[in-house]
Amino acid sequence: MFDLSKIFFLCLTIFSIDNFNAQITITNNDLSSSSVHVFSEISVDQSLTFQNTGSNYNWDFSNVQYVKQDSLLNVDVSSTPFLYQFYFNNFILYPSYFASYAQAGIDFSDPIGVLSLSDNFNYYNLSSNSLNQVGFGTTISINGSPGLPNSVKYDTIDQIYPLPLTYGLVDSTSAYYLANIPSFGSYGQSIQRKVEVDGWGDLTTPYANYDALRVKTTLYQTDTFYIDTFQIGNSVARPVLEIYEWWAKNVGFPVLRVEYQNNLMTQGWYADALHVGFNESLKEDVMLFPNPTRDELLFSFKNIPNSDIDFRVCNMMGKQLMKGNSKTGVSLINLPPGFYLVEIELNQVSKVFKIQKL
Repeated sequence: MFDLSKIFFLCLTIFSIDNFNAQITITNNDLSSSSVHVFSEISVDQSLTFQNTGSNYNWDFSNVQYVKQDSLLNVDVSSTPFLYQFYFNNFILYPSYFASYAQAGIDFSDPIGVLSLSDNFNYYNLSSNSLNQVGFGTTISINGSPGLPNSVKYDTIDQIYPLPLTYGLVDSTSAYYLANIPSFGSYGQSIQRKVEVDGWGDLTTPYANYDALRVKTTLYQTDTFYIDTFQIGNSVARPVLEIYEWWAKNVGFPVLRVEYQNNLMTQGWYADALHVGFNESLKEDVMLFPNPTRDELLFSFKNIPNSDIDFRVCNMMGKQLMKGNSKTGVSLINLPPGFYLVEIELNQVSKVFKIQKL
């Protein structure tokens, strides 16, 4: 005779296990359009394998080592330089390019050292159907001349992800832009992007454990330059970039991201909380004082006489305000009162401190 209570309990157990290991779906609500995200950069280690994946997979990266911390900031478009907003904050004239948020980008110099792009912001549009990069703002300098602010829209918008992201999704897109640069010529880029959601399961990092969805992006990029003065141009294909990202619900950005070129890991990071002080693996005692301070921020060392410290000072949104090298400390005299992040590096170990200037 069947024991109905045992059958019910067995069914309930099977359902609970299946539900615990259920696939997740990443929607636009899981992609943050604002706030600061802190992450820890991973020490590049070719013995680690991040490419493996599958359904109901267990990724255990709890032992990866971090080398320093940084932050990713999504900001309101209206807070970026006004001249950058020409295409990206005008829904009437340019509705396709109206941006949901902006993100600070990295500086760039062309291979021949003539053109440099600085104070960059990338502009993104987030909807229920996709995340797109619609363009960027940059300050252009030619041969070290004073920078000229410029707003560049993509001629073909770059779709970063189709949404929602679900296991098994495969999508390919292309994008292109060409920017005319006065007194120089033109600079452009063509982009081919393949996105594959190739795994789901359990992810463990040094910071947390997640139900995660794995997204692989293969990126093919070609840069194009044309110099009016010499009437010459060239196209340069960048190395193929493979980006592996793990997404979790309600986090706002990837909880783990690793990049590969030529089947070799080049960089990676995982979502983390802001650490205070140095890693315990650094035996020497380092202090920053006084905190709060009105002007000078001093370094204090134990057993490290006359040591040089590489430092950089950022605002709480992660934008770098100054950097340098010192044996004694950092002058904050030119900064207004407020809170700042000070990153210092010693013996190839970096750490971030939260500092208040009065």
